[in-house]
Amino acid sequence: MFTAANVSSRMGTCVAALLLAACAGCGDQPAAASRDELAVFVSIPPQVYFAERIGGDLVRAESLVGPGANPHTFTPTPRQMTRMAQADLFLAIGVEFEVALLDKIRSAYPNLKVIPCQAGVPPREGADEPNPHADADAEAHDTHDDHDHDHDHGHDEPHGGHAHGSDTHIWLDPLRAKRIANNVCAALQSARPEHSARFAANLAALLLELDATHADLARRLEPYRDRSVFVYHPAYGYFLDRYGLRQVAVEVQGRSPTASELAALIKAMGAAGAEVLYFDPRFDRSNAEQIASQLDLRIAPLDPLAADYLANLRRIADALLRGWSKPS
Repeated sequence: MFTAANVSSRMGTCVAALLLAACAGCGDQPAAASRDELAVFVSIPPQVYFAERIGGDLVRAESLVGPGANPHTFTPTPRQMTRMAQADLFLAIGVEFEVALLDKIRSAYPNLKVIPCQAGVPPREGADEPNPHADADAEAHDTHDDHDHDHDHGHDEPHGGHAHGSDTHIWLDPLRAKRIANNVCAALQSARPEHSARFAANLAALLLELDATHADLARRLEPYRDRSVFVYHPAYGYFLDRYGLRQVAVEVQGRSPTASELAALIKAMGAAGAEVLYFDPRFDRSNAEQIASQLDLRIAPLDPLAADYLANLRRIADALLRGWSKPS
């Protein structure tokens, strides 16, 4: 028989049990998953993909540059810098804003391990595409698929002045990305050596996907080898070099072209039968629209920093293929 006293007594017992259970979860020793989890900061969204694909549920990665942000003018927020104090690793990639940021990180957080994931990735090599001001024909150069010792043909801005070394978008070449993935794996293994085998297995699976993606892109883009790709911002050289394509950019060294440079560029685009002008969606599209309107070109976005890395490589190829009416 339930009486008010019995109900009160039973409720008190339940409350006491719940409090004991809660206190048991508030002890000094965290659960195994949270104890093992690595807090990783990275510079750009594609690095989150690499860190979490290799680290699995043992890694929690956060990108400083968020969706839609411009990495060329990016500055970390005070909140991000505060959270960085709790991180285990910072994975660098060689983008521009890191130059000043890494000094601040090393000064403020001397115990935070900074790993240069671009280490060992070969830079673009070769001659620039000839300056259209001189009306020279472009020279073709062979590419090689050895991701450790590339000797790619590099084609840059038609009006010169943009050094290969200033192109930091190394991750857009899936074969160079294999080196980045290896560096990420080594960093995670160093931080959590007890999980080295797990990280290595995840790396092996990712490397297979990178090879498969490269093979698919190479097959699809081969009929268009030596085509020029007209872009506003010169962010796609590593991708285009890999597949034997030429990057011709409007912007050079972070500035828009002069009136005479623009006139020469428009003339060159018309002579080449350009159909599309590609732009980075993180930048103002109005300048690209103005140039495209003068030649009745379409404009289309190519995002070099999309977080879904492998899918984005295919989207870039898809956009290029849609932009060409027929093979060479």
